[in-house]
Amino acid sequence: MKFFSTLLLLAPLTALASPTLYGRDALAAQDDAKAYKRDSQDDAKAYKRDSQDDAKAYKRGQDDAKAYKRDSQDDAKAYKRDSQDDAKAYKRDSQDDAKAYKRDSQDDAKAYKRGQDDAKAYKRGQDDAKVYKRGQDDAKAYKRGQDDAKAYKRGQDDAKAYKRGPDSQDDAKAY
Repeated sequence: MKFFSTLLLLAPLTALASPTLYGRDALAAQDDAKAYKRDSQDDAKAYKRDSQDDAKAYKRGQDDAKAYKRDSQDDAKAYKRDSQDDAKAYKRDSQDDAKAYKRDSQDDAKAYKRGQDDAKAYKRGQDDAKVYKRGQDDAKAYKRGQDDAKAYKRGQDDAKAYKRGPDSQDDAKAY
């Protein structure tokens, strides 16, 4: 009985010690659970922070994309405006050049016409000069005709004088 009594004494002690050991294990398990919970919460918070940071970065990326798109559209609009302005200026310059060319051509045509008119007037002047020259020639011929008439008259007078004879008084007057 001694063994049994020892066992009887030990059994309640073991039973009493068992909850203490179990309690220590339970406390350790609770501490582990709390630590695990804390770690999990910390991980969750870190994950949430990382996710929020990623979301913010993604949002910033979208904002950057929108800004880039706006800038690109603004650049495209400015380029289009500049191109249209350049085209309008080129058109204006071309039209101005065309008008100036037309004016110059018209002026040249008028000057050419004046030149033709001057040439016609010059030709008329030459024709008038020819007529004047013919008039002078006619005047000379008329003068020659008068001279010829005078010579003819003298010839007739000489013939009359010859007919009258060498000693005639009319002859003396004639010479």
